[in-house]
Amino acid sequence: MKIRPRALEVVLSRSLAEFPVTTLVGLRYAGKTTLAGRSAPDRAYVTFDDLGALDAARRDPEGFLKGLSRPVTIDEAQRVPELLLPIKREVDRNPRPGQFLLTGSARIELRRGVAETLAGRAAILRLRPMTWAEAAGKASWNPLDLLFGCRSVSEASGRFAAGSGTPLEGARVLAGGLPFPLLRRRGEARARWFEQYRATYMEKDVPPLVHLEEVSAFVRFLSLAAARTAQTTNFAALAHESGISADTGLRWLGVLEATYLADLVPPWWRNIGKRLVKSPKLHFGDAGLAGHLLGIRRWEDAVRGNLGGALLETLVAQHLLVFADCSKRSSTSIFHYRTHAGAEVDFVAVRGSRLLPIEVKATSSVRGSDLGGLRSFLDDFGAEAPFGVCLTGGTEVQPAGHGILAIPLVKFLEGLP
Repeated sequence: MKIRPRALEVVLSRSLAEFPVTTLVGLRYAGKTTLAGRSAPDRAYVTFDDLGALDAARRDPEGFLKGLSRPVTIDEAQRVPELLLPIKREVDRNPRPGQFLLTGSARIELRRGVAETLAGRAAILRLRPMTWAEAAGKASWNPLDLLFGCRSVSEASGRFAAGSGTPLEGARVLAGGLPFPLLRRRGEARARWFEQYRATYMEKDVPPLVHLEEVSAFVRFLSLAAARTAQTTNFAALAHESGISADTGLRWLGVLEATYLADLVPPWWRNIGKRLVKSPKLHFGDAGLAGHLLGIRRWEDAVRGNLGGALLETLVAQHLLVFADCSKRSSTSIFHYRTHAGAEVDFVAVRGSRLLPIEVKATSSVRGSDLGGLRSFLDDFGAEAPFGVCLTGGTEVQPAGHGILAIPLVKFLEGLP
């Protein structure tokens, strides 16, 4: 499999040049080890998937650390959180940038430990699932940077007009963004890979975080969470449907976040004289894995089960979060928007005082009734949101009226020719 550059590569290289410790975290098999090798090929390397190294580090963290060459990459570092204090002492003595690159697939031990023990000494970066642009060899593509550089629909339309569009293929949504199924696997081979992923997740990531007697119930909770992707989060309802207490449901949702199998996209809200929904929206960590857990093997089945739109929105969510994380120009955050009166926008990208509302539609064309949420948002926020975007399954970039631009999903996600 040809190795593709990742958008985070530039951010990682900069971090290694500035911080003594860089922590690279993210979903299992998202490509952290490959990215670390590309960005820093001449470093020493140790992985705690090696049981000998794991045992040695746990028995004598300080001695183990002293025996490692510098600079060094330590893979699956969350398995030995006791190593963080010796690393702190070492970088306090010698704060040279780039000494330690830690990677991990579980947030609780590693990210919390780094934030508490290595505060001010470490950068924490998250590698998310691969984007379609990265898969196409266009890692530098960032449509958010492009759109925030525009002040009007006509200007944005001109920026996206290059080349002919490609219609959306639902099968690509079911591939998700994990590199192996996205780039290599098809049909039953892809299904087998996802099943192996599920088994590995339950064997390696879950046991440290979930009590043994709870594992079978957690499996049910995992599938029900996948079924609720792209929905505002009702913790009590999810727990009730799973047959567990609300407290347990909240704890297990934390487990999904800790292992990067869930993102909670916060609501955008401001006192504008409307009652707004202030619950976060749950997006499963990978659209392809969510579809597999729900037994979906063909896009037609997703559409028939009324899950196609949710899986597509989750795929777009993962792309937007990558584009926001890797912006070359300014800090960008991603929210959702919903009022109690029913006006809803799938995403709101926020950069400084600028707001960019984004709606996602799988259909090739949009009707006026599809754009009510965008129109309401643009009316409410005026100059802060000079235009909005509707991503469609079609091939044409075209104004949709009321300050809204329709952009083909494939062109937005994959990049211009």
